[in-house]
Amino acid sequence: LNIEDDWKYLEITFSINTDFNFDVIINKYSKILNDIIRKTELHLSGVIWKKEYEENENLYSTEILFPLLRKMGFIDVKFNHGVKEYGKDFTFSEFTKFGNLRHFGLQAKAGNMRGNVNSDIDEIIGQLEDAFLMPYFDVNANETRNISTFIIAISGYYTDNSKDKIIQKIPVQFKSNTLFIDRDKTMELIEKYWK
Repeated sequence: LNIEDDWKYLEITFSINTDFNFDVIINKYSKILNDIIRKTELHLSGVIWKKEYEENENLYSTEILFPLLRKMGFIDVKFNHGVKEYGKDFTFSEFTKFGNLRHFGLQAKAGNMRGNVNSDIDEIIGQLEDAFLMPYFDVNANETRNISTFIIAISGYYTDNSKDKIIQKIPVQFKSNTLFIDRDKTMELIEKYWK
């Protein structure tokens, strides 16, 4: 367990009967304790996951993704949701170790992504192709840019075989440059960068 500040104090008590497997008990309660600590640190950092994020894409984008991308150190973070987004709800960039800019596009979706709903998957594939093929104009830099990485971020989970279906339908030239983020990955990134 890693608690940075000395003033955090957490006491957990439980009773066990005489017939038990000590390893099982320790593993079970250490997982529960780690989960409580993680949730406590998230609450203390100001991030509270709302059920609305799983239904409201705009809320998920503005309250979670936008500040998270900025806290992760990306530059030129823009929320472009609308008719001229061309598959990119967000555009942002980072400096590579070689000193040049690498550009990203992110498509946000509320809720789960299911493999049995072809229309959702076909919509994502269309947005992915638009995102890679249609450049965007960065007002601050006064230039047209093309993305090199596309991220599909959902506030729920990739259920059934949805991720496999998306991967199979992605044109081969884009497969290695497409990333998937679900709620668990979002929370992992929040824990790492949201301080």
